[in-house]
Amino acid sequence: MSGDATNSPLPVTMGGKKYMLSPLTRGDYKTFLAWVKTTHIELAKEAAEGMSEDIAFKLLDNARVEAGAFTWTHRHTLKQMVDLEGSIYLLWMGFYHLHPELSQEEVCKYVSDPKVQKRAMEAFDALEGLQTEGKKKSGSKAQRRKKVRKKVKTVKRRKASK
Repeated sequence: MSGDATNSPLPVTMGGKKYMLSPLTRGDYKTFLAWVKTTHIELAKEAAEGMSEDIAFKLLDNARVEAGAFTWTHRHTLKQMVDLEGSIYLLWMGFYHLHPELSQEEVCKYVSDPKVQKRAMEAFDALEGLQTEGKKKSGSKAQRRKKVRKKVKTVKRRKASK
């Protein structure tokens, strides 16, 4: 993996093809926040199907009010960032600037490969080393990897139960 600690794109190989992963822009983060809000409301709509009109209206109204309160520091937004679907969306946005032909489904297929997940963990460890140079890290690499793997398993179980 090449690149430096600046905002230059990083080369990534997926399915034998090279792509450049761009840092996310302020606009990307705004788009992600809008996606989080929309997803929250869409889930409420799905949950409201089959309910009485009065209860469905209250559920959707409550979801709209909740979504309106989402900010970058809101627990729901942070949860979506580490959720598999949210992570894939953020990753896809990083590719989109230079590769608009790349679909979210292609990124998802690539990210689902266990070999890729292992390489990604190593790359994130390397990036973390660049970003936290001079800062004290909490826990060993093995502990952080274990924590991330546990989170991935939890997300997969949650997705499988839907």
